[in-house]
Order: sequence, then structure tokens, then C-alpha cells
Amino acid sequence: PTVPLPTSLLIVGLFWLTTVLNNLAMSFQVSVPLQIVFRCGNVLGSMVVGRLWMKRRYAPAHIGSVLVLTLGVVVFTIATQSTSSHQARDALAESTSEGESLVSFAIGVGLMLASLGVTAVLGTLQERTYQRYATPWTEALFSTHALALPLFWLLRHDIRAKWVEMHALAIRGQAGLAGAAVSRLPGRPMILDLLPPRHASPIPPLWIAMVVNVVTQYVCIAGVAQLNGMLASVHVNMILTVRKFASLVISLVLFHHPITPAHGWGGGLVVLGTLGVIFSQWQQFSYKQSLARATNLVVADPSP
Repeated sequence: PTVPLPTSLLIVGLFWLTTVLNNLAMSFQVSVPLQIVFRCGNVLGSMVVGRLWMKRRYAPAHIGSVLVLTLGVVVFTIATQSTSSHQARDALAESTSEGESLVSFAIGVGLMLASLGVTAVLGTLQERTYQRYATPWTEALFSTHALALPLFWLLRHDIRAKWVEMHALAIRGQAGLAGAAVSRLPGRPMILDLLPPRHASPIPPLWIAMVVNVVTQYVCIAGVAQLNGMLASVHVNMILTVRKFASLVISLVLFHHPITPAHGWGGGLVVLGTLGVIFSQWQQFSYKQSLARATNLVVADPSP
């Protein structure tokens, strides 16, 4: 390994902590769309950590474009959430008192804020590690997940309980955890149509969906590991934010959410913010190229 063990353990610890915080927040009435809203703040968090830790300076156009991009994803997410069915919210209100619901939600928001800060520090630490040790992305991907396995042993009882619960749902022929979530949405979820019917395969559709999810997660994580070795943490998080927007668009189509003007405004802001960041980076690159050419010219042919 090219990275010292203490540094690897620190990265693994932060990675494990963000994973646990994100999953734990869902137990405190923090919905997936709200998690997406919080994770959109990773770009701003990376900029703050980069300024304080790496002493970086960001152009006003760059900061403004990131804010527009983040606002666009937030607007799009809220618009998608507002068009969903409120049955789950009504059921939750019946089973819990208003005070309990508010306290639980506040704890969930606190967990997401903590995860936001840890994620920003983790991204910057990974960036510095790549720069200092020229770490191959395959090594970083393997060490981060392999060394984290003993930490997940601490959560073995919760993991086993969820595994048994999901297996029971699959055996009963229900749609599973994903189906339980999307069954409240208007229209028939097209993703279930892509799975083979129960009588066509001895494997329950839920397990097929889980395998597909694991494979796509690996492809995504491998891509992020490569990006970490190529780009700054801010730009990696910006790409991930655009990816979240793409996921929301796909979800909008698959689950037949109605498209509202707010979706148009949100999508427009995302496109505008993304183009703004690209233009800002191109300007910065062009300036550095011009400065380098001017410096070489002065060195080669100094004026009298």
C-alpha cells in the first residue's frame, strides 16, 4: 500500500461514520428526498473546508454557480416530494404524537448536518491523500471498504434484523422494501415491470432488485474513486450533485410523478449552475495558460 496505515484508518473511520449517520437518519423520519437536499450541501461544505484547510480561493462566479446549482436540485427535490402521496405522512401522524414526531425529526436533521460536515472533511482528506501519495484508485477503493468491514460488525444485530425482514418480505412474494415505499406513489412503478414475474423465476424479484442495486452501486463507487484521483473535492461533489438530479429525473419518469412548473425552474437552475461552473473553470484554465505563455516569453526573450 502507498498510503500509511494511520491515514487509511482515518479515512475508513470517516467513511464508516458518514454511512452510519446517513442510514441512521432514516430511522428518525428523514425521508430520502430530504436526504438528497442535505447532500446537495456537500459542494458548499467542500468549498468551506477547502478554504479553511487547503487555503483555496474561489472566484465569485464559481461560488454563485454552485449556489444556483444547489438551489436548483433543492427546488426540484421539494417539487417531487410535494407531488407524492401523503399517506405515509398521515400514518405516521396517527402513530406518533406531534411532540414525538418533532423531536425525532430534529434528531434526524442533526444527524444529517453532522454527516454533511464529516463528508466535507472526508472528501478533502481523500483529495490530499491522492495528491501526496499518488494513490491508485483501486487501492483506495479496496482499502476504504475492506478495512471498514470490522466496524460494521458492531452493527451486526441491526444488519441481521433487516436481512431477516427483507427475506421474509421476499418469500411472501411482496414487492419488498422498495415496493412498500413506492406503492404509495401515484401510478404503477415501472421498475417492477422490468423484473421477471414470480412464477417465471425461483428467485424472488426483491432479491433480483437488490443484486441489481449492488452492481450499480459498485459501478458508481468505482467511478467516484477514479474522480477523487483526478479532480478536486469540490468538483467531485458537484458532479455527484448533478448525478442526484439525474436520479430524480429518472425517478420522476419511472414513478409517474406529475411534472410541475417548479420542476422546470429547478431543472433550469441546475443547467444554469452547471454551465456557470464549467465556464468559470474554463476562464481560470485559460488565464493560467495565458500566464504560463507570458512567463515563458519573458524568460526566453526578456525586454531590455
